[in-house]
Amino acid sequence: PVVAERIRREAFQEGIRREGWMGGVEDLLFTALDVDHDESLTAQNLRWLDIDKRRQRRKELAKNKAMQEVRRRSSHHVKAQRHHLETFKTFLKKKYGSFLRAWRVALSREDTPTIHKPQFLKACATIGWHGDLKLLWQAFDKDDSGFV
Repeated sequence: PVVAERIRREAFQEGIRREGWMGGVEDLLFTALDVDHDESLTAQNLRWLDIDKRRQRRKELAKNKAMQEVRRRSSHHVKAQRHHLETFKTFLKKKYGSFLRAWRVALSREDTPTIHKPQFLKACATIGWHGDLKLLWQAFDKDDSGFV
C-alpha cells in the first residue's frame, strides 16, 4: 500500500499564506480539513482547496474582464459627452453670438447663476437643439446634483 504524505498544521498554515491566502482563519481551516482528527492533512483533504483556488482565479479573471469593459464603455461615454457638449457650444455660439447671451436669453431666463435639469431640458427643446439631451446634461452635471 502507498502511504500518503501528511502535512502538519504549521506547514499547512505557512504554505497557504505563501500561496496568497489572506483569509486569516488558517487554524480553523486546518481543523475543518482534518477529517481524521489526527492533526495532519493528505492531498485528498486538500483537493477542494485546489478546486476552490481555480474557481477563485476564474472569478478574478471574469471580474477583470468586466472592469475592462466598464472602462472601455466609460471612455466611450465620456467621449460622447464631450462631443455633445462641443456640438451644443457651437450651436449656442452660432445662434446667440456668445455663451453669456445664450445663458441670459435662452437657458436661464430668470438670470440666475444655476439651472436645474428640467429647466435645462425645456430650454434646449425651446431653442431647437436636437442632440442627445441625456448625454449633454451628464456632460454639464458632473456631480449628478441635478443643477449646474
